[in-house]
Amino acid sequence: MSETSEERRLYAAIFPQPSAVSRTNGVFLSFDALQRLLPDRILLARIDDIFRSWCDEEAKLPSDKRYVCDQLDEKPRHILYKHDEYEYLAAAFPVKFDNRKAQYCIKLANNGFIYPSAATIETNPSYNDSFTYHGTTGWSRLSAKTLQVHFKAIVKFAGQFFKGARVDGQVLYNDKQERIDFRFKTSDEAKDSVRLVVTFEPGFPYHWHDEDKWDKL
Repeated sequence: MSETSEERRLYAAIFPQPSAVSRTNGVFLSFDALQRLLPDRILLARIDDIFRSWCDEEAKLPSDKRYVCDQLDEKPRHILYKHDEYEYLAAAFPVKFDNRKAQYCIKLANNGFIYPSAATIETNPSYNDSFTYHGTTGWSRLSAKTLQVHFKAIVKFAGQFFKGARVDGQVLYNDKQERIDFRFKTSDEAKDSVRLVVTFEPGFPYHWHDEDKWDKL
């Protein structure tokens, strides 16, 4: 097995870990320390940049395989994309709940994004953090201005997904769970229309564990 790189050791030690306190080489690092060491990983624009890398690969698909609301099927789809010289595998799949709108979910790894406290981000004060989402509380809803300013690639893709229709969106953010969900629907949503959810959560690069020891069976 080849020698593990310094970058990989750092990545494995810090990510995915809770952003408040992380441990590397036996030393606990506070969020402030991580912010000084890795300032680019705290910028909200990093999430948008990750998604832009995914969009670059999605744009290479044949026109009938692009991610558009009226040409989706029930089968999961996968796109291999590269960010920070690491390859990631993004999954996309439809989800339908009883008596709820069908959702098309695209899941991406956050590639070591360090989640700043929601208190430092402009949020929508009408959203109560005691609301339960994904079985947990502590969620905040980012403001429309935050969505429009920091996540332009994601907003642009939502317009593409809904074929230019007017789109409404909301962003649910949980710094403790290290997760951010972008939810979109058309403004004049029909009864049988689909919604779009783009999710970022902790995850490792594709083939990440290939360097690890394999057990003989």
